[in-house]
Amino acid sequence: MAKQCFFVGCDNNSTNNPEKLFLTVPQKVDRRKLWFEAVGRTYIPGKSLYCCEDHFDLEKDAENWIHFKLMGTRLMLKDNVVPRSMVRKETSSQFTPTSRKRKMETQQHSRGLRRKLFPEPTVPGTSQDVTEDVEELQLKTVASPSGMFVSAKSPEKSVSPLRTKRRTLRKATQTRVSTKDQSSMTSVEVADKSTNTLRSLSSQIYQSPHKPIQGSSTSLSSSSLSLQSGSVYEPSSESLHETNMISKELLVKVEIFKIENNSRFYLGLPKSEFFFIKLLQEELEVPVEHIYIVLKKIRTDDQFVRLGTDFALSTSGVSNIFSKTLPKMATKLNELIFWPEKSKIQRVLPRQFQTYYKDVEAIIDCFEIQVERPSAAYQQALTWSNYKTCNTCKYLVSSTPNGLINFISEGFGGRTSDVEIIKQSGYLTVVPENATVMTDRGFKQVAGLFQKKKVNLVRPPSVTSTRKMTKDEVRQSKLVAALRIHIERLIRRIREFRMLGPHATTDHNLVPLLDHIVIVACGLINLQGPLIQ
Repeated sequence: MAKQCFFVGCDNNSTNNPEKLFLTVPQKVDRRKLWFEAVGRTYIPGKSLYCCEDHFDLEKDAENWIHFKLMGTRLMLKDNVVPRSMVRKETSSQFTPTSRKRKMETQQHSRGLRRKLFPEPTVPGTSQDVTEDVEELQLKTVASPSGMFVSAKSPEKSVSPLRTKRRTLRKATQTRVSTKDQSSMTSVEVADKSTNTLRSLSSQIYQSPHKPIQGSSTSLSSSSLSLQSGSVYEPSSESLHETNMISKELLVKVEIFKIENNSRFYLGLPKSEFFFIKLLQEELEVPVEHIYIVLKKIRTDDQFVRLGTDFALSTSGVSNIFSKTLPKMATKLNELIFWPEKSKIQRVLPRQFQTYYKDVEAIIDCFEIQVERPSAAYQQALTWSNYKTCNTCKYLVSSTPNGLINFISEGFGGRTSDVEIIKQSGYLTVVPENATVMTDRGFKQVAGLFQKKKVNLVRPPSVTSTRKMTKDEVRQSKLVAALRIHIERLIRRIREFRMLGPHATTDHNLVPLLDHIVIVACGLINLQGPLIQ
């Protein structure tokens, strides 16, 4: 909304005089009445009114004139100052902020560069008018034998300069061609006196892969370019295809460069173990881009649309690559999940275990991954987890004390108990006899299963409401909890893969591939180094 000076007889407003300052009329009743008496108007309470700077001598009337002029803060008038009748009659403002002036000059310079380097495309046949500022326009034309206008360098053939402040241009007759070499640019401009419209036609002398549409002829010389009026340029299909292919290749190279320079972030693979990608490529006999797509999808959980953009592929193509390459990759990475010999486990046993539990070979726990709620009620009941209060898939994970994953189970429904997972996952067939396994207090019901396998089970003492724990039981409970926490740290590493994150809801179309995703993540974790140094 425009600001209008409320002084009687003053026609200044912010639309016609944008360079002037408009001061707000005070809201305090006493000062407001003094202002209305000074201008000779009837008092109006509350309404926002303005008075232009022509009725003040700001250098004397303002308390913070210097500070306002230098810093651009809010201008404050002295208490006894009231508007006076036309203190100054200049059209310019008493104050032009340096920052505002600098900003306007920068915008004008940027606008000029943008017009030269990135001209706006024009649509022939439109009748929309557009107004442009033309400060100085020089028309130099010579009529060729064919009736065309070409550039002339001879001073005797040049037309006198045409100067104008504003011209109305039509998009239908406006054409702009930008060039980085201004010396090779020839401008041809025609002024239509009958309609007071300026038609401009600019051409550029350089070897271009673009070709004109049939029906328009061009004449190219070393110093000028002749264009027929109405000729329109469009890029050839061969040129567009070649440019598009170059852009896609460059895009893929940039993406591969990012991945190879920060493989831990994008793939979950340390840079020191990056040679594994080449080995995997040789084993699977697939392009390296397919391996990057699968690993980046698991690590970052990017949408297939974004992955397709990064690798210059279609969304369906990326989806097919992921679904076909993932099972093969999981088969190879599953070889990295194995139960090492006890002597090797003892050799790298962390110091925290050496004092009390030096015979521990594995720590087990379960983690859950949220999935979309199935449409069938029966499947909803199988995947419902009371612990997570959502539909999940549940996995049993086992690791050595230093964080090497030696077993990962298949996925089970969220309602499956720990005892059933131990029975059906095949963990009892993998764990060697006379081994020691550390568990949480919740695995107390599986003690009988481990005893049959001659496996020693270490877990915190049971807690009952009828009996108070002894000091030894409390000490043992704290000790086991302090050591068993390392399996939670391992699960946190698994959660760093965004598709397996705590709140990453797996799409129902990817649920059949969830086992492969977990295996790939666990295999890469085994390449990340020990959990406890």
